[in-house]
This record gives sequence, C-alpha cells and structure tokens, in this order.
Amino acid sequence: MESRLKVPRLDLGKDDTAFKLLVSSHAAGKIIGRGGAEIAGMRRKFGVGCHIFGPENTFPPAGGGQVAVFFGTRAGIEQAFETIVAKILEAEEAWQDGQPVSVTAIMSSNSISSLIGVRGATIANLRRECGCSFNADPNGCMGEQLVMVTGPPERLPPALAALALFVERSGDSLDYAFQDYGASSAAWAPVA
Repeated sequence: MESRLKVPRLDLGKDDTAFKLLVSSHAAGKIIGRGGAEIAGMRRKFGVGCHIFGPENTFPPAGGGQVAVFFGTRAGIEQAFETIVAKILEAEEAWQDGQPVSVTAIMSSNSISSLIGVRGATIANLRRECGCSFNADPNGCMGEQLVMVTGPPERLPPALAALALFVERSGDSLDYAFQDYGASSAAWAPVA
C-alpha cells in the first residue's frame, strides 16, 4: 500500500523560503499552541506560516521527531526564530538554565555543501561567529540532511538565522518543503 501524505493547502506564492526543523511532539504542540494560536501569532507578527507533519512522516535518519516547516521570507523566518526556540525550550522538561541546547535543522544537500564550504572552512567560521557548534550528518534522505546546532539558548536564534541564509541561497527549499518521507523511509542512504 502506497503512503498518501496529506499536503496542506497553502498558497506559497509570496513565500520564498522554507526552513525545516526536527522537533519533539511536545515542542510541536507548543509551536502550534491551543487551537493554533501560536502559529496564527507567528503569521500575524512575522508573516511566517508553519506546517508540522504528523509522526507518519518523520525524517528517516533521525529516527523520530516531527518535521516542522516554517515558510515566508527569510527575514520573517529569522525574526520568528526567537519565538520558535522559546517554544522548543518550553517543551524540553530536562533542560536546565545555563545548559547548552540542541536544535536540529533539515537542509537540502546543496545548502549543506555550501554550509560546509571548501575543506570545512565555512562551517568553522560559522562556529566561531555564532558561538555554537554545527554538526552536519553525512547521512541523507531524498536530497536532505540533518544539521544539529548546539549552544547557549540565546545564541540559537542567530545561529539558525545563519543557516537560513544558506537555505535561501540554495534556492531549493520550497521544492523540499512538503517532502513525503513516509513513502520512502527505506530509501535513505548516506550522501556521497
């Protein structure tokens, strides 16, 4: 039986960027808010829409978590990162003040190549500039890979904003925005 992913009816005509995060189900609930209030607030305040896929469409190499897609202009998404990180922290019961936090982005292999740069120079510079660790997973699925960003909570929004620049420059984020991983979870393999 073939998987049939429910693709949301969204008009992405004026949106030029989609940024994907892997979040826990609890964080997904916090991002959505009661009756969708938090998502509606992000749309009003930042012009950013959000769709969170259910557990049937997880990114296979990650082994769990829900895919949250934020779409809008890059500037709007960057402004929303502070709110998004706050919601992720609110959901993480084990997190203690002063401890580093990890957030996982899903990016196209094209944007990952640019992020890493020649012999890792670009990602090394980003680590220094942002004060966060960036670790790109070599395993990919359907043209995408994971990037884990770890650092102090106040440094995560600017670090994610730095990633958003690479996502925008790749020009392919909307092509991957509503990828159906559930249909091909056995098809993932390391990216060469």
